[in-house]
Amino acid sequence: WLLAASYYFYKSWNAKYAVLIGFSTVVTYLTGILIEQISFEEGKLWRRLKKFTLFLGISTNLALLFMFKYLDFATDNINTLLSSLGLSVIDQKFDLLLPVGISFYTFQALGYVIDVYRKNVDVQKNYFSVLLYITFFPQLIAGPIVRYSTIDAQLSHRKVTAEKFSLGIVTFIVGLGKKVIIANNLGQLIEIFRDSGEKSVLFYWMYAVAFMLHIYFDFS
Repeated sequence: WLLAASYYFYKSWNAKYAVLIGFSTVVTYLTGILIEQISFEEGKLWRRLKKFTLFLGISTNLALLFMFKYLDFATDNINTLLSSLGLSVIDQKFDLLLPVGISFYTFQALGYVIDVYRKNVDVQKNYFSVLLYITFFPQLIAGPIVRYSTIDAQLSHRKVTAEKFSLGIVTFIVGLGKKVIIANNLGQLIEIFRDSGEKSVLFYWMYAVAFMLHIYFDFS
Protein backbone atom coordinates (compact mmCIF):
# COMPACT_ATOMS: atom_id res chain seq x y z
CA TRP A 1 0.00 0.00 0.00
CA LEU A 2 2.78 2.42 0.92
CA LEU A 3 4.65 1.60 -2.29
CA ALA A 4 1.53 2.09 -4.43
CA ALA A 5 0.82 5.41 -2.70
CA SER A 6 4.42 6.55 -3.18
CA TYR A 7 4.46 5.70 -6.87
CA TYR A 8 1.06 7.30 -7.46
CA PHE A 9 2.30 10.43 -5.68
CA TYR A 10 5.38 10.62 -7.92
CA LYS A 11 3.55 9.63 -11.10
CA SER A 12 0.97 12.38 -10.58
CA TRP A 13 3.79 14.90 -11.15
CA ASN A 14 5.35 13.24 -14.21
CA ALA A 15 4.68 9.63 -15.21
CA LYS A 16 7.76 9.43 -17.43
CA TYR A 17 10.10 10.31 -14.58
CA ALA A 18 8.59 7.55 -12.46
CA VAL A 19 10.48 5.22 -14.83
CA LEU A 20 13.70 7.09 -13.99
CA ILE A 21 13.35 6.54 -10.26
CA GLY A 22 12.52 2.89 -11.00
CA PHE A 23 15.73 2.52 -13.02
CA SER A 24 17.77 4.13 -10.24
CA THR A 25 16.28 1.66 -7.77
CA VAL A 26 17.04 -1.35 -9.99
CA VAL A 27 20.69 -0.23 -10.21
CA THR A 28 20.81 0.25 -6.44
CA TYR A 29 19.18 -3.11 -5.70
CA LEU A 30 21.44 -5.09 -8.07
CA THR A 31 24.55 -3.31 -6.76
CA GLY A 32 23.69 -4.36 -3.21
CA ILE A 33 23.00 -7.97 -4.25
CA LEU A 34 26.28 -8.23 -6.22
CA ILE A 35 28.32 -6.71 -3.39
CA GLU A 36 26.89 -9.25 -0.95
CA GLN A 37 27.59 -12.18 -3.29
CA ILE A 38 31.18 -11.04 -3.88
CA SER A 39 31.71 -10.60 -0.11
CA PHE A 40 31.59 -14.39 0.31
CA GLU A 41 34.68 -14.76 -1.89
CA GLU A 42 38.24 -14.24 -0.71
CA GLY A 43 41.22 -12.85 -2.53
CA LYS A 44 42.60 -9.57 -3.83
CA LEU A 45 40.82 -9.87 -7.18
CA TRP A 46 37.42 -10.29 -5.48
CA ARG A 47 38.05 -7.28 -3.23
CA ARG A 48 38.82 -5.19 -6.31
CA LEU A 49 35.70 -6.47 -8.02
CA LYS A 50 33.67 -5.54 -4.94
CA LYS A 51 35.05 -1.98 -5.05
CA PHE A 52 34.42 -1.77 -8.78
CA THR A 53 30.80 -2.88 -8.28
CA LEU A 54 30.32 -0.18 -5.63
CA PHE A 55 31.92 2.39 -7.96
CA LEU A 56 29.65 1.33 -10.82
CA GLY A 57 26.49 1.64 -8.70
CA ILE A 58 27.51 5.04 -7.30
CA SER A 59 28.68 6.47 -10.63
CA THR A 60 25.49 5.40 -12.45
CA ASN A 61 23.27 7.17 -9.92
CA LEU A 62 25.50 10.25 -9.85
CA ALA A 63 25.54 10.33 -13.67
CA LEU A 64 21.73 10.58 -13.67
CA LEU A 65 21.87 13.37 -11.08
CA PHE A 66 24.51 15.24 -13.08
CA MET A 67 22.67 14.85 -16.38
CA PHE A 68 19.37 16.24 -15.14
CA LYS A 69 20.60 18.80 -12.62
CA TYR A 70 24.02 20.05 -13.69
CA LEU A 71 24.44 19.36 -17.43
CA ASP A 72 23.33 22.82 -18.59
CA PHE A 73 25.29 24.43 -15.75
CA ALA A 74 28.44 22.58 -16.84
CA THR A 75 27.79 23.47 -20.50
CA ASP A 76 27.45 27.17 -19.64
CA ASN A 77 30.75 27.13 -17.76
CA ILE A 78 32.52 25.28 -20.57
CA ASN A 79 31.14 27.81 -23.06
CA THR A 80 32.42 30.68 -20.91
CA LEU A 81 35.87 29.10 -20.86
CA LEU A 82 35.85 28.36 -24.62
CA SER A 83 34.69 31.88 -25.52
CA SER A 84 37.42 33.43 -23.35
CA LEU A 85 39.96 31.36 -25.31
CA GLY A 86 38.43 32.42 -28.62
CA LEU A 87 37.16 28.92 -29.42
CA SER A 88 33.75 27.90 -30.75
CA VAL A 89 31.14 27.21 -28.08
CA ILE A 90 28.67 24.35 -27.66
CA ASP A 91 25.41 25.36 -29.32
CA GLN A 92 23.35 22.55 -27.79
CA LYS A 93 21.08 23.55 -24.90
CA PHE A 94 19.55 20.53 -23.19
CA ASP A 95 16.92 22.19 -20.93
CA LEU A 96 16.02 18.91 -19.24
CA LEU A 97 13.14 19.06 -16.78
CA LEU A 98 14.56 18.54 -13.29
CA PRO A 99 13.01 15.44 -11.69
CA VAL A 100 11.38 16.23 -8.35
CA GLY A 101 13.40 14.91 -5.42
CA ILE A 102 16.25 13.52 -7.54
CA SER A 103 18.91 14.77 -5.10
CA PHE A 104 17.16 13.14 -2.13
CA TYR A 105 16.51 9.75 -3.68
CA THR A 106 19.95 9.63 -5.32
CA PHE A 107 21.78 10.17 -2.04
CA GLN A 108 19.51 7.68 -0.26
CA ALA A 109 20.45 5.13 -2.93
CA LEU A 110 24.15 5.92 -2.44
CA GLY A 111 23.81 5.63 1.33
CA TYR A 112 22.23 2.18 0.97
CA VAL A 113 24.93 0.66 -1.27
CA ILE A 114 27.73 2.20 0.81
CA ASP A 115 26.20 0.77 4.02
CA VAL A 116 25.93 -2.66 2.37
CA TYR A 117 29.54 -2.40 1.20
CA ARG A 118 30.72 -1.49 4.70
CA LYS A 119 28.49 -4.23 6.19
CA ASN A 120 26.67 -1.69 8.34
CA VAL A 121 23.38 -3.25 7.18
CA ASP A 122 22.36 -6.57 5.68
CA VAL A 123 21.49 -6.48 2.00
CA GLN A 124 17.76 -6.26 1.29
CA LYS A 125 16.81 -9.11 -1.03
CA ASN A 126 13.24 -7.92 -1.46
CA TYR A 127 13.33 -5.47 -4.36
CA PHE A 128 10.05 -3.84 -3.36
CA SER A 129 11.44 -2.96 0.08
CA VAL A 130 14.37 -1.14 -1.56
CA LEU A 131 11.93 0.57 -3.91
CA LEU A 132 9.77 1.70 -0.99
CA TYR A 133 12.83 2.99 0.90
CA ILE A 134 13.84 5.19 -2.03
CA THR A 135 10.37 6.32 -3.20
CA PHE A 136 8.71 6.74 0.24
CA PHE A 137 6.48 9.75 -0.49
CA PRO A 138 6.47 11.67 2.85
CA GLN A 139 10.17 12.55 2.48
CA LEU A 140 10.74 12.02 -1.25
CA ILE A 141 10.61 15.62 -2.48
CA ALA A 142 11.85 17.61 0.53
CA GLY A 143 13.84 15.14 2.63
CA PRO A 144 15.30 14.56 5.04
CA ILE A 145 17.73 11.96 3.68
CA VAL A 146 17.09 8.82 5.75
CA ARG A 147 19.74 6.16 6.37
CA TYR A 148 18.58 2.68 5.41
CA SER A 149 19.64 1.36 8.82
CA THR A 150 17.14 3.77 10.41
CA ILE A 151 14.13 2.46 8.51
CA ASP A 152 15.12 -1.15 7.78
CA ALA A 153 13.37 -2.70 10.81
CA GLN A 154 10.22 -0.64 10.23
CA LEU A 155 9.98 -1.83 6.62
CA SER A 156 10.08 -5.46 7.71
CA HIS A 157 8.54 -5.55 11.21
CA ARG A 158 6.30 -2.53 11.60
CA LYS A 159 3.89 -2.66 14.54
CA VAL A 160 0.77 -0.50 14.57
CA THR A 161 -0.80 0.32 17.93
CA ALA A 162 -3.45 2.83 18.99
CA GLU A 163 -0.82 4.73 20.97
CA LYS A 164 1.56 5.01 17.99
CA PHE A 165 -1.31 5.92 15.68
CA SER A 166 -2.45 8.75 17.98
CA LEU A 167 1.14 9.97 18.33
CA GLY A 168 1.39 10.03 14.54
CA ILE A 169 -1.78 12.12 14.26
CA VAL A 170 -0.51 14.61 16.86
CA THR A 171 2.87 14.86 15.09
CA PHE A 172 1.13 15.42 11.75
CA ILE A 173 -1.15 18.15 13.13
CA VAL A 174 1.75 19.96 14.80
CA GLY A 175 3.75 19.80 11.55
CA LEU A 176 0.79 21.01 9.51
CA GLY A 177 0.37 23.92 11.92
CA LYS A 178 4.03 24.88 11.57
CA LYS A 179 3.70 24.83 7.80
CA VAL A 180 0.30 26.47 7.27
CA ILE A 181 0.02 28.84 10.23
CA ILE A 182 3.64 29.95 10.68
CA ALA A 183 5.77 29.21 7.59
CA ASN A 184 3.21 30.19 4.95
CA ASN A 185 2.34 33.49 6.66
CA LEU A 186 6.02 34.34 7.04
CA GLY A 187 6.36 33.51 3.35
CA GLN A 188 3.74 36.15 2.55
CA LEU A 189 5.71 38.72 4.55
CA ILE A 190 8.81 37.81 2.56
CA GLU A 191 6.94 38.36 -0.71
CA ILE A 192 5.67 41.76 0.52
CA PHE A 193 9.27 42.78 1.28
CA ARG A 194 10.53 41.67 -2.14
CA ASP A 195 7.71 43.53 -3.94
CA SER A 196 8.16 46.69 -1.89
CA GLY A 197 9.93 49.68 -3.41
CA GLU A 198 10.65 51.27 -0.02
CA LYS A 199 12.83 49.24 2.31
CA SER A 200 13.91 50.65 5.67
CA VAL A 201 16.58 49.20 7.96
CA LEU A 202 13.86 47.83 10.24
CA PHE A 203 12.14 46.25 7.22
CA TYR A 204 15.42 44.54 6.24
CA TRP A 205 15.78 43.12 9.74
CA MET A 206 12.17 41.97 9.72
CA TYR A 207 12.78 40.25 6.37
CA ALA A 208 15.95 38.55 7.64
CA VAL A 209 14.22 37.15 10.73
CA ALA A 210 11.09 36.17 8.76
CA PHE A 211 13.16 34.39 6.12
CA MET A 212 15.15 32.47 8.74
CA LEU A 213 12.00 31.36 10.62
CA HIS A 214 10.19 30.61 7.35
CA ILE A 215 12.89 28.16 6.28
CA TYR A 216 13.10 26.62 9.76
CA PHE A 217 9.37 26.00 10.23
CA ASP A 218 8.91 24.93 6.60
CA PHE A 219 11.36 22.07 7.11
CA SER A 220 10.48 21.47 10.76
